[in-house]
Amino acid sequence: MIEKTIVVSPQRVIELKDLLFVCDRNENCILYSDESEITDKKLEEIYLLSNTGEKIKLIDLVKDLIEKGETLYSYDYSLIYGSKNIPVYLSISTIEFKDGYNGAVVSVRDITSIRKTEEKLNLYEKIFHEAQDGIAVINSEGKYVIQNQSHRILTGYSDEEILGKTPSISIGEERLSQIIEMVNRYGKFRGIVDLKRKDGTVLNIDLSVFPVKNKEGNIIYYVGIKRDLTDIIKREKKLEELNKKLEKQLFTDSLTSLPNRLKLIEDIKITEEPKLAIFNINSFKEINDFYGQEIGDELLKQVGKKIESFVNKDFFTVYKLSGDEFAILSDNNLSDSQFADTVKDIVDHIHEQNFICCETEIHIYMTAGYAFGRNRLISKADMALKYAKQHKKSIQQYSESLNIEKQYIHNITVMKKIKEALKNNTVSVYFQPVYNNKTGLIESYETLVRLKDTDGTDILPETFFEIAKKSPVYPEMTVKIIETIFEKIKDLPFRFSINLSVRDIENKDVTDRILTFLKEYKNDIIIEILESESIKNYRTLSYFIKDVKSLGAQIAIDDFGSGYSNFEFILKLDVDYIKLDSSLIKDIDKNINSQIIVETIVGFAKKLGKKTVAEHVHSEDIYQVIKELEVDFSQGFYFGKPSPNILK
Repeated sequence: MIEKTIVVSPQRVIELKDLLFVCDRNENCILYSDESEITDKKLEEIYLLSNTGEKIKLIDLVKDLIEKGETLYSYDYSLIYGSKNIPVYLSISTIEFKDGYNGAVVSVRDITSIRKTEEKLNLYEKIFHEAQDGIAVINSEGKYVIQNQSHRILTGYSDEEILGKTPSISIGEERLSQIIEMVNRYGKFRGIVDLKRKDGTVLNIDLSVFPVKNKEGNIIYYVGIKRDLTDIIKREKKLEELNKKLEKQLFTDSLTSLPNRLKLIEDIKITEEPKLAIFNINSFKEINDFYGQEIGDELLKQVGKKIESFVNKDFFTVYKLSGDEFAILSDNNLSDSQFADTVKDIVDHIHEQNFICCETEIHIYMTAGYAFGRNRLISKADMALKYAKQHKKSIQQYSESLNIEKQYIHNITVMKKIKEALKNNTVSVYFQPVYNNKTGLIESYETLVRLKDTDGTDILPETFFEIAKKSPVYPEMTVKIIETIFEKIKDLPFRFSINLSVRDIENKDVTDRILTFLKEYKNDIIIEILESESIKNYRTLSYFIKDVKSLGAQIAIDDFGSGYSNFEFILKLDVDYIKLDSSLIKDIDKNINSQIIVETIVGFAKKLGKKTVAEHVHSEDIYQVIKELEVDFSQGFYFGKPSPNILK
């Protein structure tokens, strides 16, 4: 029986019966298979298409071969079947009949499925040989039987050098055995292996291996696919090294090479029962300013090394925090008392040291605050440190009984109110009259500032001023206050005094605004300088005084008598008024020492041509003593509390 082949097209299914017939030289069909159904008429209708594109009638080709007595076996023709060209195997064998006539046995077989298989094989072969990955096949004995071009380049071995050998020449016998065992057990292998090339260089290879089995399920081949990851792995290693370097920079203080605050935060998270102490070098700013930054930096490095060498590294980690602060962290392997003893020992040890920095011998003292437990540990240790510095103590353990957090919460609340007042423009100006002690009349007004709280009540300077000075918002607040004061007094025909701290005067933005206002408003102004004992840069202050005086302003020094440096101020600078400190006035009617001091200051001032003002005069008795001592002016609650309105 002749087989029947089914050809599948995207549009429809075509059934092509194989053709098998015998014809003579006169083109007569003598014999044909049952399925061929060949008749003379049909034979005339069968056409072939050669690979060169030539259309040929089948019977003509047969006749030509009969005449020549030749035979044809070819895959180079397609059968024209309707609108389709079907690849066929064409067999034409000439024969000689008994009567002397010649004929031919013709067979036309549909080879569509064979051609498709060939196409697939050709595709697989092309993929195999042109793949960028190295591909090789070994047999069940573990010997190479074929490799592609990429595999040749990857290993450096030609076919002659590698075929018949095992992959152990590149990856070693032990590694090969491990891979084969894994493939046999799990059906595949995927991993990074080191491959030694023919020239001796070693590559990092991504290797995938899978088996090929026969019909019985036995492995007959192993296919290995290799991809060179050497450059990628090198880049990954470089990236990893870079990440480690960046991580080190992120978590390490660049000056001392100690772990920094960020590392401390991370370490606290993974410590079960952390104990933390923060150390601060007392007066480091003065050391740095006096000796210079180079020596200051060297001192910080030596202090870090000294603390690190002093503690047991099995129990403590030393950190360098911002500025001149260090820290130590320990866990539950150490008791609270042992930790406290270590903190004390470090402080004492540092006190005893002589640090030699750039041939300069420096002695330092440290203050420490410490706390236990993970919850807000850094904040608590920091609060304990600040408490210790405020109360002149060397060491302080955090305790809720100290009410440190209460003060911090108060500061945060006040700062919030300051920001809201500046944002909502609720800064108000109050006036307190200054009386002439000879005439009994108002001589001038001191301007005082209040911030309005959200409930409409006044926030007094003693509540917000010191807190504001420690915050970045202070310069902004100062400018806002000055603006508000000048705006309030611009149309009032009186003399007014405005309070400025030394810090305000050292801020060029603030002083520029003041000079602008003095030029614009033309008021009779007295500038009262607060905290004169903190003056360090007399040149800056002298220039400022000269500038404001050139615009008609006068200068008063506030709180005179509260410190020795005030006298130097009076002698060095062109001051017009001396305001006596409240500590000298509050009980001057009963305190003979206060009377003597005030009398001395008044005499001193008169000889220098300066006027004196008594602040905080709160009773008739004090007022009478002040007049007897010939103080020029007085102000205080005795005359009236500060008011938003001018007393006339």
